[in-house]
Amino acid sequence: HITAQSQWARWRQWFSIRHDAEQPLPYAVAGVGYRDGVQVSVLAYDLPQVRTREAKSAQRPFALDGLVYDLAVPHRDAHGDLWYFQGEERADDGMPLLSIDGRPERCSLANIVAQVGPLTPVRDAAPAPVASAAGEGGEAA
Repeated sequence: HITAQSQWARWRQWFSIRHDAEQPLPYAVAGVGYRDGVQVSVLAYDLPQVRTREAKSAQRPFALDGLVYDLAVPHRDAHGDLWYFQGEERADDGMPLLSIDGRPERCSLANIVAQVGPLTPVRDAAPAPVASAAGEGGEAA
């Protein structure tokens, strides 16, 4: 029984279930994956309803591999870091670019999910710090 998309993202990662291999059903999604070389079939009840609910509640929705990310809130990666979408920055292909703690370096949402995902939305986090143009302790010229 799925209660949040982030839960399904963790299951997909654990069982190596690809989004393009999911089989949508009216009240569930079936997926086939592998864990330690053993084929596993997973039936995720209520996932279609959860996807719809989370997409409707997202202030800035962006769909990637069957999951809807709300770019208006930070997302915590598997290592505990918080990633923030700083506004309108996107790669040439339209992929949102995010950063950690207001740093100027940006990374695409797809790469973050692939390298340190799955991501979990954090609705009660403080806003991202704004990077200073002057650097630490100095004044802008």
